[in-house]
Amino acid sequence: MYLKHISVKSYGPIENLSYSFREDEKGNPVPLAIIGKNGCGKTLLFANIVDMFVEMKRQIYPQGILEVNENNYYKVGNLSYIKSGTRTSEVKLELLASGKKTTYIDVMSLHLSHSSNRSQSLSTKSH
Repeated sequence: MYLKHISVKSYGPIENLSYSFREDEKGNPVPLAIIGKNGCGKTLLFANIVDMFVEMKRQIYPQGILEVNENNYYKVGNLSYIKSGTRTSEVKLELLASGKKTTYIDVMSLHLSHSSNRSQSLSTKSH
């Protein structure tokens, strides 16, 4: 199981990031180190990766998991994570596991017609 692609738009200090993880000549993922100054978005990025795994685990174990109470999964965030001057932010993560591609999307919006809570979706597609 490994990440294939990360896309981040207007999230925290990250304005626009799109990164496809590299593979070696045998198709194995190449390790990546994320290094940056304090406040550049490393923790926000990793928090979304953890959230993706919780959502995946919830789908695999519908009878319940420790991180989720019944069907409720609370992700505490702050609308200030939406980049200044924009109305929405989006984080999209793609994971490949056992030949199946999983996509996790986290969207925040300042639009009054939308809830201030983030909507999360997780879809699994055979690849």
